[in-house]
Amino acid sequence: MAKRDPIKEVAETDPRLRAARRAKRKNEERLRRLPNVIGVGAGLKAVDGEPTNRVCVRVYVSEKVDKANLRRDERVPLRLDGVLTDVVVSRAVRHQDRVSRHDPIVRGGVSGGNHDRLLTGTMGILVFDNVSKRSAVLSNWHVMCGLADGCVRGEDIVQPGRDGDGGTRADLFARLERWVNDSEVDAAIALLTGPRVMYREALEIGAVVGAESPVVGMSVKKSGRTTGLTTGVITDLEAVASFADGLMFNLLYIEGPERVSAGGDSGSVWVNDRNNVVGLHFAGPARSPFDHALANNFDTVRERLDISMVAGVTQQSFVGVLHTLNG
Repeated sequence: MAKRDPIKEVAETDPRLRAARRAKRKNEERLRRLPNVIGVGAGLKAVDGEPTNRVCVRVYVSEKVDKANLRRDERVPLRLDGVLTDVVVSRAVRHQDRVSRHDPIVRGGVSGGNHDRLLTGTMGILVFDNVSKRSAVLSNWHVMCGLADGCVRGEDIVQPGRDGDGGTRADLFARLERWVNDSEVDAAIALLTGPRVMYREALEIGAVVGAESPVVGMSVKKSGRTTGLTTGVITDLEAVASFADGLMFNLLYIEGPERVSAGGDSGSVWVNDRNNVVGLHFAGPARSPFDHALANNFDTVRERLDISMVAGVTQQSFVGVLHTLNG
């Protein structure tokens, strides 16, 4: 089998991507009326399950149907306004799962979740809360709040998670502070508390202290609670996924040659080759092969949660301040 060319990043100014986005906007309403279509994006075309350097209009479907069973007017055209198309199955579930306690130092990529709501996922990375001016741990809304509305500020976040990993209130790690759950973002932060500290690192990745905007064709990696260190390529920045509670838009679609994500990886962060965060992982395939992942654009997460990656002041229960009086 011929070796494929390495995937190259596609700049926002690239005329191929601009043409694909124009074709997407022009044809999106018509495409959405086709059977099983849930949304339209613009990114890289896959061949035999692997991303290529060809730019296309990506049509996301809940299920592929043999074209013999579709009328001609129900089929996705091979090209739209001269731009190639690709039909991509987007059947995803929000990931949840479990692991062990890390003490006294916690790094991103380990188990954690809401104690009372029995949801377990990944504690993603240490961030700075611009509102409280304190350090916080970033993960998903559905990891820290559960899969239903009604969570309350101050709820206990334990590490490891209670569901499957046996976390108890003695494993209190942080308290829920703020969250967003809508059609573009599934994210939450919790302020650190208790005797453990969190480093600005992710297991098997190292220091993660910055952020960048994602780019189509960018190589990325993540450290998740279940699958550990995995790699992939961003093939779309405008992907769409369908869940029981509705559609989500403007997602990063990340594809890899092997297992990319699985249950329990939710809340981990995707970083580029410079170890800067570009996405917040929250979903992946409902069943094998687990060869792709979905993530929220970190630019959007950062803005909506009002967080940053700059160094902050850690204010935890064991930290004291010594005031020296002169005179």
